[in-house]
Amino acid sequence: MDRDDKILTYLQGRMSREDVALFEAEIAKSPDIAAQVAVMRRARAVLGTPPPDLRDDGWDRLSRAIDAQGTPDRAANVNRPIRLSLLQAASVAVAAVIGWSVLQPVLFPSEPGGLAPASAEAEVAVLQVVFVADAPVGEIAALLTNLGASIAEGPGVLGIFRLHFADTAARDNALATLSRRTDLIDEVLVD
Repeated sequence: MDRDDKILTYLQGRMSREDVALFEAEIAKSPDIAAQVAVMRRARAVLGTPPPDLRDDGWDRLSRAIDAQGTPDRAANVNRPIRLSLLQAASVAVAAVIGWSVLQPVLFPSEPGGLAPASAEAEVAVLQVVFVADAPVGEIAALLTNLGASIAEGPGVLGIFRLHFADTAARDNALATLSRRTDLIDEVLVD
């Protein structure tokens, strides 16, 4: 504690008896400390006693006001139970899924030949073809273009390509043509 704090504590009467005796002995020995104590006593006399500590009074008033209100049924910061919030979120998700399944066909009608579920059997005309090992790629591409075929899969492990056609008539026509092209085709099978 520094000297000013000691003087204030002494003048406010907050020192123990032993500390008062020691501090008064210090005042008697030091004219500087005695002068400071005299100035502080005079300032207290002129200014009067300090007002009571208003902070303590404020806390007392607040405590009395809270006690007067009584205990509420539930705390002010308690929100709705979490299970209600989860139930609301789940019902919104279910409504969104049902709404989408109802509106999706209306908003995005399927076109013939468009997407189909994976479980549905696709009605496509397919041939499986094994090309000759040294067949030129350009000739294969020209042949497939003339036949209206597209490579859907391949080559597989055994070198098999799957060719898709627009319909079974195009597939049958391509089967006859590919069977005659032994310079490019090793084997042709109907899938």
